[in-house]
Amino acid sequence: MARRGHPRPDRTVRKWPGGAAMIIPVDGNWRIQTDENSWQVAQRRPNGRWLVVSFHPDLSQAARSLYDRQLRASDAVGAAEVQAEAERLLDRLSLALTPQFEVRKVVP
Repeated sequence: MARRGHPRPDRTVRKWPGGAAMIIPVDGNWRIQTDENSWQVAQRRPNGRWLVVSFHPDLSQAARSLYDRQLRASDAVGAAEVQAEAERLLDRLSLALTPQFEVRKVVP
């Protein structure tokens, strides 16, 4: 509990012994994150804080849950629009889940 006059800390992402929570940004409003027990799908609230909307035992189920949630919430009408939206969502999730590395030469 926060002391009187002090803001309550953001408790949506916790660190645990031996490592920090992992956060995989998908876009400005959605991310996949972890704690010591689960993978979580989180949505940014209007106040800027993150709200966990679902918990999953592994990354693939969390990604599938986010994909299904966003597809159901889309404005797509008809088979062609639904397929186009599904492909767009898959592209976005694939990009978010693809490791990106940058190698830099360190000059003394």
